[in-house]
Amino acid sequence: MLKVWMKLPRKRHVGNDIVTIIFQEPGSLPFTPKSVRSHFQHIFIVIRAHEPNTDDVHYSVAVSRSKDVPVFGPPLPPDAIFAKSSAFADFIIAKAINAENAVHKTEKFVAMATRTRKEYLKDLAMNHVTNSTIDPGGKFSLFNKKKEKSCPRPAPDFRAKGALVWDIMVYLWAPITKGSHLHLQMEDYSLADPVSCFLGISPDMIVLLKTESRETLFSIPCKAVIGWTPQPHSLKLYFNEGNCIRMRINDHDLDEIPEIVKRLEAVTTGTKTQEITLRRNGLGQLGFHVHFQGIVVEVDPYGYTWQAGLRKGARLVEICEIAVCTQTHEEMIDLLRTSMTVKVSVVPPYGDGSPRRGTTPMEYISSDEDMHNMRPAFTRSRSTGRGPTKVYNTFHATSREPAPAGTGKSSPSSYPYPPKPLNRRIANPGNVRVAIQTFERK
Repeated sequence: MLKVWMKLPRKRHVGNDIVTIIFQEPGSLPFTPKSVRSHFQHIFIVIRAHEPNTDDVHYSVAVSRSKDVPVFGPPLPPDAIFAKSSAFADFIIAKAINAENAVHKTEKFVAMATRTRKEYLKDLAMNHVTNSTIDPGGKFSLFNKKKEKSCPRPAPDFRAKGALVWDIMVYLWAPITKGSHLHLQMEDYSLADPVSCFLGISPDMIVLLKTESRETLFSIPCKAVIGWTPQPHSLKLYFNEGNCIRMRINDHDLDEIPEIVKRLEAVTTGTKTQEITLRRNGLGQLGFHVHFQGIVVEVDPYGYTWQAGLRKGARLVEICEIAVCTQTHEEMIDLLRTSMTVKVSVVPPYGDGSPRRGTTPMEYISSDEDMHNMRPAFTRSRSTGRGPTKVYNTFHATSREPAPAGTGKSSPSSYPYPPKPLNRRIANPGNVRVAIQTFERK
C-alpha cells in the first residue's frame, strides 16, 4: 500500500522528477517515455534485469533524454551489460548525478532558476528589510586595528575671498612665448598646443599660471568676463568684446567643470551661452541685424529667429563654430547669408536688454620684460578672417566705440596712456600667490 508521505495526488505523476530510473523485469515490453512523461521529467535511465534471483544475474542499461539536454557521462559501453557489483551501483549513481547537472544547464531551467532567485530577492526586500542602521564596524577588533576611512573631497567655498585654483590644460589665443615679442604674436587658439596651467579665480582677477615655471601667462579682471560655454571635458571663457580662452580638464577631474562655473557665477557678471539654430523665412532672410562687434541690434518680432530665442542685445560669439572675434563685419555678414544651416552661440543680454560688455578692451600682460606694455583688443578693419589681427607695439589703446561727438572726451573704455603699475613689486616672480600684477589708472 502506498505511503502517505509519497504524496502522489500532489505530484500527479509517478516519479515526477528531473531524472527517473525505470526498473524492468525480464520479458517486459520496451519502455517509452510517453507513458509517464511530464514537464519536469527530462531523463530516463532504464535498467532491465537478466536472470534475476540467480548467481549469474546481470543488468542492461539504456538512457533516454530530451533534445535540449546535452550529452553527459559516464559513457555507456557498447553492449551496456553490467554484472551485479558495487562498481555497477557507483556507475548508476554517477550517471544520475551527471544527468541532473546536465538538465540544469538547459535554457528552460536557467530561466526558471533566474525567476526563482528574483522572487526570493523580492520577498527579502518586501518582508525582511529593516529601517534601523547597523554599525558596520564591530565593537571589538583583533590586534586593535582601526579601519581607515577615506576623507571626502571638501567642497570649495565659491564665495571665498581668496583665489580658488584648478589644474587645467589651456588653449590660448596667443602662443606662449617669452620676451618683448609676445604682443606681436596672435594666432587662432585652435592651432595652438595645449599648455598645462593653474587657473586661479579670485573675486577680482582671473589668472593663468604655467605649471612648470609659475609664469603668469594671462590675467583679466573678473568684470571683463561676459560668458562661458561649459562642455563635458572643456570650458570656453568669453571676455571683453568676445575674446575666448578654451580650457580642458583631465578625464579624472570632470567634476571640476561645474565647480569652475559656480565660481564664475559667484564672482563675475557673465552667464552661460546659448546655442541657437536659426531658420530662414520665405525670402531667405534670418530676420535680425547685427552690429560689427557681434551685438544684435534688431530682431524681427515673432519671426523664426525671435521664436528660436534670439533677442536684441545678445552678443554673437560663434557663428557655425567660427569665433566672431576672428572675422570682419563683412565676413560675419557673408557667413550668415551663405551658410545653409546657421548655428550660433550667443551671450544673452542683461535683464534690462543691454548687451554684456567687458569693463576694458585690453589684456594686461604681467611679465618682467613687458610690464608696461598692453595689447589692445583686435581691430576688425584689419582682420583677415583667419585669426585675430597682429597688433604692433603701441601705448595708445582706444575702444571700438568712438567718443560722443562734441564732448571732446574719450569713452569710458579709452585711455590715451598706458596704466601705471603700483610701486609694490613682486618679491618672487615664480611664486604662485603673488603672480598677478595689479595696475591702477591715473
